[in-house]
Amino acid sequence: LVNDPPGYTAMVNREIQGLKGKADKHGIKLVVRWHDAGDFFSKEYLDLAFDVARKNPDVQFYAYTKIANVATADKPSNFIINFSSGSKRGEEKKIEFSHHRR
Repeated sequence: LVNDPPGYTAMVNREIQGLKGKADKHGIKLVVRWHDAGDFFSKEYLDLAFDVARKNPDVQFYAYTKIANVATADKPSNFIINFSSGSKRGEEKKIEFSHHRR
């Protein structure tokens, strides 16, 4: 992921396509949770995740975050980002401000 982002992205896309083929055979919608621990540690990592989602439009993606800029990012329609409880108060304030601006 860090040393070879294009290689990592290609690997993830291959794995998703393999799983998608199996899911399709059984009439199951493939849903991918983007990491089960941790958070998006850089804008590049978030962009990579969004690019994977764009390349796999028939797959639903989701993730949890405690970072306001991630939660409010312009994301693909097949990517759900849930803002987690327990984030720092400053991050919560950014989310509250974002909701008031709408």
